[in-house]
Amino acid sequence: MAALAALLISFVAISTLWREPRLRASDGIPLPAPVAAVLDSRWLRLVARLLAALLTVWTLVALVLGPDSARNPVPHVVYVWLWVGLAFASMLLGPVWRVINPLRALHAGLLRLARVSPDLAALPYRWGLWPAAVGLGTFTWVELVAEDNTSLGFLRVLVAAFIALSLLGAAVFGRAWFEQGDPFESWSRLLGLLSPLGRRDDGRWVLRTPLHGVNGLRGQRGLVPTVAVMLGGTAYDGFSANLSWATFVQTSSVP
Repeated sequence: MAALAALLISFVAISTLWREPRLRASDGIPLPAPVAAVLDSRWLRLVARLLAALLTVWTLVALVLGPDSARNPVPHVVYVWLWVGLAFASMLLGPVWRVINPLRALHAGLLRLARVSPDLAALPYRWGLWPAAVGLGTFTWVELVAEDNTSLGFLRVLVAAFIALSLLGAAVFGRAWFEQGDPFESWSRLLGLLSPLGRRDDGRWVLRTPLHGVNGLRGQRGLVPTVAVMLGGTAYDGFSANLSWATFVQTSSVP
């Protein structure tokens, strides 16, 4: 109730006290030139992608060859590092998954080996964020509801299906699939709007308030259901950890 009251008070305060636009694209505290140079560095992105690729290979080896026991790190990687860690990293640093996504890197590498344009696509992409909404909803169900979701057999099927669908989507729709259809890129991009790091209208790196990033969000197909899944999943995760909710579920006559 306290959280609900705080939320309602915030909305009322904003609606009554903030009647004129106060967020401008030119706002922000410029970062020192050396820091901005590091953030723009090609080497920083290469190192980040290499580390992400090594972690991915290590995880896949553990998934395929590792023991199906509590010692196996795969469930922790999937449900903590990827899901929770990516959220915090994005809110701190911005849409990082777009930079280190190993499947995006694999797709780009295959196109480079085949010597074809990185913009190659068999069909134009017109689905917006709807695939991302479905993917995030599915992952939320897997994490919070599905039984035996930490067993290696379950995770092997889950990871294999995700890799296959991602590469199929990229093969048909090109890079647009990762930019809009990939659930984790959309998750990272939307949460990255809250990052204190951003670029102002002249392209310079600045420190800003989270509202500046959200102010730049523009409507697109599937945006509302994607945000609804993100908020609903987070709310359900909080409810499910509450003792009152657990008691209600265990005593309910509904199967």
